Amino acid sequence: MLVASLKTSSDRQNTMLKMKRLKKILIFTGALIALFVLIYLSIFWTTKYWFSDNYKFGQYTLYTNSKFDNSSEFLEKIDQRLRACELYDEKLEHNIYLFSSERKFKFYATVAGSGYPAQGFNMNAFNKIYISRPFIEQVHSDRKSANKIVPYSAMEGNIEETICHEIIHSFVYNKIGSKRASSLPTWKQEGYAEYAANLLPKSIDTTYNFKNRVELYKDTSFWEGNQFIFEYYEAEILVEFLIDIKKNDI
Repeated sequence: MLVASLKTSSDRQNTMLKMKRLKKILIFTGALIALFVLIYLSIFWTTKYWFSDNYKFGQYTLYTNSKFDNSSEFLEKIDQRLRACELYDEKLEHNIYLFSSERKFKFYATVAGSGYPAQGFNMNAFNKIYISRPFIEQVHSDRKSANKIVPYSAMEGNIEETICHEIIHSFVYNKIGSKRASSLPTWKQEGYAEYAANLLPKSIDTTYNFKNRVELYKDTSFWEGNQFIFEYYEAEILVEFLIDIKKNDI
């Protein structure tokens, strides 16, 4: 009886010790997770402190690290493009961070898990648009030297187009909710953003022809080695076909 009693007492003590260890591990793990979450959130909350200048126009605030003498004109052009989108909401405010350092942009893109390289990305939860000026300019330069600039698309390397593309993601989030927007297939998410971002310039270009865009899409030699941007272009013309030709609601 005494031996059994001692064994039971020892088992209880071991169990209590294990529970205490487990509790400490859980507390430590929880604190570690909380710390990582806090660091993650602080990175995006403090973005503006990386920038020396900011410019306000209507519902847009543009952050840069260089003087932008024509900021009002630039942001007005952005607004004019966006007004062509049926989801345009003048009450929504937009914080646009225009990076002149590719290294800093890469850091944010990596932390956000948005995929890199990229011309820009949208952090809707923080109401922030991140744009890489160096990468956009490089895209334009590379496409121009290869004689493969495609107007009214991500393949032209146009800052206005990229900013509008990212803001239109915000319009979609606001209209149908972030959860539903995130569950949409990629071709709808990116295709609609590309389509809507270019509605205005297409509408005033008398030479624009959708059939020519389709023919370019079918030219496999033009897209050789450019599968990623081909998929963006494919999504854009698919959305354009469904909305403007088939008159469907995607």
